[in-house]
Amino acid sequence: MNQWEQSINKLEQHMPKSLYEDIQILLQEISQVVDVSFSSLWLCSQNMARLQCYQLLTSDGNTLSNNLCISSNMAPGFFQEMEETSFLEISSEESTHPFRTILESSLHHHVSTIFVHILRRRGVILGVIASSKKTTCHPLNWTKEEKLTVGYIGKLATLSFWHHHQKEVKRQLIQKERRLETLTKNMSDLITEVSLDLRILQTTPSSSDMLGYPPEERLGRSIFEFVHPKDQQSLKDTLQRILLEGAEITNTYRVLNSSGEYVYLESIGRRNIESSGKVVSIIFTSRNVTERVLVNQKLNKSYLEAKKNIYGFINTLGSIVEARDPYTAGHQQNVASLAKAIGKKMGLKQKELEGLELAALVHDIGKIYIPTEILCKPGKIMPIEYKMIQEHACHGKKLLESVSSTWPLATIVSQHHERIDGSGYPLGLANKDLLIESKIVAVADVFDAMASHRPYRPALGTEKALEELISKANIIYDKEVVDALVSVVTKDCITIEQDDLSMIKPLSTAVSYG
Repeated sequence: MNQWEQSINKLEQHMPKSLYEDIQILLQEISQVVDVSFSSLWLCSQNMARLQCYQLLTSDGNTLSNNLCISSNMAPGFFQEMEETSFLEISSEESTHPFRTILESSLHHHVSTIFVHILRRRGVILGVIASSKKTTCHPLNWTKEEKLTVGYIGKLATLSFWHHHQKEVKRQLIQKERRLETLTKNMSDLITEVSLDLRILQTTPSSSDMLGYPPEERLGRSIFEFVHPKDQQSLKDTLQRILLEGAEITNTYRVLNSSGEYVYLESIGRRNIESSGKVVSIIFTSRNVTERVLVNQKLNKSYLEAKKNIYGFINTLGSIVEARDPYTAGHQQNVASLAKAIGKKMGLKQKELEGLELAALVHDIGKIYIPTEILCKPGKIMPIEYKMIQEHACHGKKLLESVSSTWPLATIVSQHHERIDGSGYPLGLANKDLLIESKIVAVADVFDAMASHRPYRPALGTEKALEELISKANIIYDKEVVDALVSVVTKDCITIEQDDLSMIKPLSTAVSYG
């Protein structure tokens, strides 16, 4: 066995230690087989932008600072050569070569030919081993055997780097797994992986706290074993959307716990996709929202009861007005029905529609303060009497301001005779100061009043009422509201929607729409 083979065997027996120790042994071994003035190892950045000295060992055993660095901007040709070959030599004649300049400046003496062996793994340059013979050596040029020795040592250096890199990756992975394990053990949310045939593949330990089942007890079972029968279709639809659309979708449903009781879970589901792009499972992140759902149910029940009461109260107020003014019997119900239909056509939200309907039901409530003989007067109304009638909007506002409600009933009632050009009463408000509900009630009120019989004139009919409103659209009436009215009257069938809480009477037969 020759000297070089003995060196390689010796190195293989000593490795691996720490990376720094490995490299130190490798560089020392070069000096054992080649009479070098120094040997060094340099690491290459990922983008091939620079070489950084990792360790430089002189012939007398000293280790120099590893702060030495050469960038591709300083020596573009040098970096280009590294990409094209396995080794290169920088001769003494290349006195201005940046790599030589840096080394000689650090060593404080002239060096002979620098032999540079490029370290690669799977085609990627990791770095270089750079060494130079002492100037007293003969021959000064590097022999084939010496180059092979450095090449062998370079391979060992590459393996050492790879080994320590793998050790570090494994260490970080173990740390990550431990952190993840700690996190999943202490997290309150439940994470469940479900197969494409909807069986539970794995679940976090929080299954015990949330549902009372140890994680292993649920594995392999269909998720629908635990889901309330009435919620299964909704969950199936959610799963289908997750798989087809790839969206993250939230769903709330009831799940059976180990005590035989149902709890509400709110789950966010998403697809689990492999690097190949194949969907392999569905991941659910769930939390127990039972307390929140029950509170909301109680609040909703209270709201519905309050809504029922206020509907009853509003209808009572409306009945008082119509009892005193038989000529307008059914007018407020008609206006409420028509206003709600217009609001729906315009896209108002459910809560807005409810407030609109209630306000329309009592929009003339202030007339209880107007003498009956004026309200029912068959002949021409005198200016002073008209002035008294106009005050019903203010009276209505005062009455409704005492009603506790989530809707702006008093404001809608006070504004239902205002016009968008400011020509209405009682305050002469213009477009931007009027609620959309007020504009709707105004149009519905005018339409029903014109189409119906009044004490002082016969009914003008649907066509005349529409002509009047259309001609004044965008002048004194909101055009969008008038357009919606036209669509409702000419195309839609207007009826009151009766639900189990509604106290509203059916639409009066006094007026026929369409």
